[in-house]
Amino acid sequence: MKLWIAIALVGCSYKDREQEPPPSSAVVVPQAAVAPPNMPLIHAQVAGSAAPAPPPPRAPIAPLPGLPLQVTYSQCAKADCLPATPGSGSTIIGLQSCPIATGLELGEAIGFSSITRCGLAIRNGTAISNVDTMVACKSPDDAGKAVPRTKAVGATCTGDELDVELQATDAKVPTTIRVACRVADHGFVCAREPNLGAGGGGVARTLADVKRVVEAHQWRALLAMCDPDHRKGQLSLGQDEPTYLAEILGLHFEGNSLGTGDDKPITFATLSAITKVEAIEISRQGSGSYGVLGFVTLESGMRLRFEVFLDHRGSRFWLTSHAVG
Repeated sequence: MKLWIAIALVGCSYKDREQEPPPSSAVVVPQAAVAPPNMPLIHAQVAGSAAPAPPPPRAPIAPLPGLPLQVTYSQCAKADCLPATPGSGSTIIGLQSCPIATGLELGEAIGFSSITRCGLAIRNGTAISNVDTMVACKSPDDAGKAVPRTKAVGATCTGDELDVELQATDAKVPTTIRVACRVADHGFVCAREPNLGAGGGGVARTLADVKRVVEAHQWRALLAMCDPDHRKGQLSLGQDEPTYLAEILGLHFEGNSLGTGDDKPITFATLSAITKVEAIEISRQGSGSYGVLGFVTLESGMRLRFEVFLDHRGSRFWLTSHAVG
């Protein structure tokens, strides 16, 4: 009997407290504002008030103009050093009041190639971004002597972007080439617009045919576009046709090859992994000869450097090779 009385008293006491008015200093929170057990109170909405506005969406970052360039990254041994690019004749550009880069150097790009390409080293403290500009740094004159072709004119630093201006001087009218770079998590990402005016309509038509037959995997048609004497000479030495075409396209250099080793030779099936051809640069490479630089994209998404030579003989341009070394 005592137990039942205790329970009744407790129940009456709870009921009396529930009906007592709150102190004048207390804030009454409506039931709708109480957050569920596992939800932070910040998401609770007070009855009768407007929901907080969501944060505005971030504006998409516009892609850099042109085709993406290959950039490799390294560290300098000390904060005030500038990387020495291979070869002589490098140009150093100082940057004033630029928060994202402290120095530039234009020299030769790393990586074997028949066309000497310009490399741009961007320094920010000890971090170095090495950009393969895909611009021909040198080209042979009519006597076959390699002469400088490209020089750095200047650079502009705005926000998180760096715009570097290069000038190619192998034409009657110098050509301006701009390399646009933007700060990324690991260094810089860079791109540039194609420069395909050299050589006129004959080079443009031949290059368009090369792009068409390669993307269509018409390998017999590509063989027919190769210089007959050069093709006959190479194949007579025992070179197979797929490997010959890979070399014609500049896709059989160390570090830039379709092949995966001596045990897996290049075949027509290997060549057919190419899905896209993009030219980015045409440069004069001697009397009646033009070099083309660009990229091929493979089925895997990998990009390799594309490099062909077009020699004018007779009434047309032929594909050939200027391989050195």
